[in-house]
Amino acid sequence: MTNDNRILAVALNYHLEEQEQPESARPVILVSKDVLVRVKADVLGVTAEDYLSDRIAEGTDHYTGQVTLHVHPAQIDEFYTYRFLSINQMGLKQKLHPNEFVILRDELGTSKSALLKVSQDGARLEPLHLSNEPVWGITARNAQQRMALELLLNDDIPLVTLTGRAGTGKTLITLAAGLMKVEDEHKYKKLLIARPVVPMGKDIGYLPGEKEEKLRPWMQPIYDNLEFLFDTKKSGGLG
Repeated sequence: MTNDNRILAVALNYHLEEQEQPESARPVILVSKDVLVRVKADVLGVTAEDYLSDRIAEGTDHYTGQVTLHVHPAQIDEFYTYRFLSINQMGLKQKLHPNEFVILRDELGTSKSALLKVSQDGARLEPLHLSNEPVWGITARNAQQRMALELLLNDDIPLVTLTGRAGTGKTLITLAAGLMKVEDEHKYKKLLIARPVVPMGKDIGYLPGEKEEKLRPWMQPIYDNLEFLFDTKKSGGLG
């Protein structure tokens, strides 16, 4: 009997014991990060939950790195004229953080808007330093991707964390920015890519083949993105 099955057996025994006392029965919940263990528990009728303490809480309480402000159109015009806005003079009720992005929208409902970034001293709203030019053949398709590239290509920011749903381009634009720093600007000598190995079944050691073959399923998305970037770079970028 494996350790997983021993744990399941104990949880099932507790569950059955509690069911014998319906008046005072307490819920029995098996908490595990192992998907297969949770599936087996569900088959046995034991409630199972994932261990979620290491996850980012859902909702809007966590820092997103961007904020949308509805302001008078005169302030948007002032930014385009002078290329900056003083935060102290804007009379904002909320605190802005250095390197946070700000989207200004017209409070009167027109389409007038502007995308800015808080300066590192937190005193001004400044335009993005990077124009929307392709980075290794990749052009930002939305404001969030422009924000990501602005941070990734800024040598004064040592660490950038990106979150988002699958398919939003996090890996692709990160690799594009890294390749530009290494291959084009020669800021660094090497690009290091790491991914957490989280198996859904048996441990990676049980898989057949050498180390490179074992890691291939986890690294394949990286290889696919790199192949796409080199092909795009060679063909002159995306239209």
